Amino acid sequence: MLPQVLMCACTCLTGVVGTVSTGMAAEPGAMNWGPGAPATFFGALPPVPGVFMVNQTGYFSASRYNGSDGNRNPLFDLDQKGAASITRILGIWPGDLDGWRFASQVVLPFAYNNVDFENIPVSGEVDGFGNLGLVQTANYIVDNYHNIGVSLGYAAHTSSYSASRGVNLQNGYSTVDAAVHYDYFDPTGWDVGVLVGYHYNNRNAATDYLSGDLFSTDFKVTYAVTDKLKIGGFGGFLVQIEDDEAGSTKVSGKRYKGFNFGPSVSYNFGPAEVSLSYQFSIIAENSPKTNAVWLAVSMPLYVPKPKS
Repeated sequence: MLPQVLMCACTCLTGVVGTVSTGMAAEPGAMNWGPGAPATFFGALPPVPGVFMVNQTGYFSASRYNGSDGNRNPLFDLDQKGAASITRILGIWPGDLDGWRFASQVVLPFAYNNVDFENIPVSGEVDGFGNLGLVQTANYIVDNYHNIGVSLGYAAHTSSYSASRGVNLQNGYSTVDAAVHYDYFDPTGWDVGVLVGYHYNNRNAATDYLSGDLFSTDFKVTYAVTDKLKIGGFGGFLVQIEDDEAGSTKVSGKRYKGFNFGPSVSYNFGPAEVSLSYQFSIIAENSPKTNAVWLAVSMPLYVPKPKS
């Protein structure tokens, strides 16, 4: 079994659109974080050192775009369908430092996206890798069930972004993430956690556009019905706290805001744990209103034998 692990990582599903950034938040509409991005995978680290894997594969769709007031903006009506597979490779360091344990993580997102706007000349179909993510985590257990932790992440501009392409899976800038988390994790009962993060975006050198920084709050609540079955839900709130900048000109009134929430169920098959979830887009401002279905698989890849 792979216990819950901290997943401060990039997601490439938060409105993947193209060259109409003056009407949309976070140029070019694709961000390195989305509400509910870590799902239930944050909190307690695996109890042993080793290499672990989590893969989240999902299908998403959207048919409307919401403006600054949170209501449908008919100018940006669209038909969007896509899928993503986000693989996270997690290395748990051996040993600890005064009770603090450490983990390093690589995030590899791959996605397919098909977008067609009805009233503006933006459409396209594209697949490929998103921005590579790197995360360093430190975690401390207080009184068995209480976990606290900090993390620092970096979503690198390693993708095939093109300013001339109508639809991109990636974006042309990198993001630095800093986060703290608290998790109450009882393997036989409740797993309740909150993850608070700040996301600093760098400027897109190809377009001289700067997407405003973001503040996120992600949460989870699950309960172990049996030693194998867990039910619950997770979600997240993401808000843009700074205006975008086109060159030296601020782009006002286009800040992103999103709130997602949905149920989840997971089952432990032994070495692998499988979970299924559905995410509702409850609040979407300056963004497509997107719903998604996710299937996640977590398992150990390598665990060294204990020393005799």
